[in-house]
Amino acid sequence: MGESMGLYPSGLNTDGTKAGYPGHMEVKQVSILGVKRDIGKNKVLQGWDIWVPNVFNAAMLQLDIDILTANKNENFYVGVQALKQHALANGGNEDPAKRFIEKGSGAFTYGARFGFKNQRWDYSINYNRITKEGRYLMPREWGRDPFFTFMPRERNEGFGDVHAIVAKAAYAIPQKRWKLNLAAGYFDMPDISNPVLNKFGMPSYWQVNADVRYAFTGLLQGMDAQLLIVGKMNQGNLYNNPKNEINKVNMVLYNFVLNYHF
Repeated sequence: MGESMGLYPSGLNTDGTKAGYPGHMEVKQVSILGVKRDIGKNKVLQGWDIWVPNVFNAAMLQLDIDILTANKNENFYVGVQALKQHALANGGNEDPAKRFIEKGSGAFTYGARFGFKNQRWDYSINYNRITKEGRYLMPREWGRDPFFTFMPRERNEGFGDVHAIVAKAAYAIPQKRWKLNLAAGYFDMPDISNPVLNKFGMPSYWQVNADVRYAFTGLLQGMDAQLLIVGKMNQGNLYNNPKNEINKVNMVLYNFVLNYHF
């Protein structure tokens, strides 16, 4: 497991030096516990805990509630979640320059969403806050952020003192096998000159996503085609340095993907 940490760019230590944890994590196992229960009519509570020995522990609690309307084919919904993370032992290595997480540090993040959905449409407004307590850290090689505000092709992992708000709209035509997902969000990040809370030097930004998918039938049953277009616009101080902009903001990304589901 330790060898999987740091395959993606590792960012900076809290003192501004390059993070040296790739190839130096002595992690042989990871434990995950998840419990999901109905706690009442249209109420679902779930809790998750991930334990990485000698590195960190993170626990998340989430409550989702459906609010039924007179029309059984549509409903409102709300969700709240909170996640607490803290370092374990030496944070992954005795050498401070090679630790994944600062010894004795931690992070706290919480979020909420409110939405409406029917047979074709799903609208939601989503908010997430990572407090100033510290950087929320999770190996990017292990998957995506669990936040309601997650948008494909960007993460809020590695940051603290973040405010994120995202509006989402999804439209499906089951008979025609088409799905359309639109999302727009504003992410208020700590200044890029503050490595204590900004691991990857990412400025504040706007992001807009358009995602169109088509599911094939017949001989190609199980395959779908996806066109994903992502635009990101800078809203922070780049300090006139191109490295703070290139492949981060003021860019448009086009992805065409074929997925096959077994």
